[in-house]
Amino acid sequence: FCECSSLKEIFVPDSVHYIGTGAFYKCGKMVKARLSNSLTSIEMRTFKYCSSLNEVNLPDSLNSIEIEAFSDCYNLGNIVIPASVKVINSYAFSCCRFTEVNFQNQSHLSLIASRAFYNCCYLKKIKIPSSVTEIGDYAFDYCRSIERITFDQPSSLNIINNYAFYYCSNMNEISIPSSVTSIGPNCFSGCSNLRKVSLPRSLVSYARNYGIQNASVYPS
Repeated sequence: FCECSSLKEIFVPDSVHYIGTGAFYKCGKMVKARLSNSLTSIEMRTFKYCSSLNEVNLPDSLNSIEIEAFSDCYNLGNIVIPASVKVINSYAFSCCRFTEVNFQNQSHLSLIASRAFYNCCYLKKIKIPSSVTEIGDYAFDYCRSIERITFDQPSSLNIINNYAFYYCSNMNEISIPSSVTSIGPNCFSGCSNLRKVSLPRSLVSYARNYGIQNASVYPS
């Protein structure tokens, strides 16, 4: 159905277990997608450039949301990530304009990959599930409206990679969980309004390496 320019709505029956790469790529007039409750993955570029898409159900059977799955879906409404999802891959939601991302309770998510939420310029808040162990480089790059990034406790987060929160210029406070053992260079570069940062005690002395310039830094 790639580039089916008149397609407005799809209903994928529960008998469907797999939808291939780019299946609905650039279906620019599609506004609604009802997906099979048997899907385990939303494959690469499945809905990329579905610029009118504003409603989609993410089934509880999902394990992964793959590279660019919803990239450039400019009208996609606020979403709820099922607890079953373990990986949100690179650019999965890049350039989407939703204001919130929510995760179901008892989430199994372990990885938010590089640039997963790149340039989600209307995103205002997100709460990272306690199951997440790694946030990829540039994961929230240019999320310029984001005000709050919080972490469910007790957090399992170990690694925050390079430039993870690059140019989150509206964020003024963040508390990094004490479980974190590694933060990549320039993680907070461009966060011009950041005024208060809590870091694990062992990492406080490296604050400048993380791009923290004008904020007060406290041990978490």
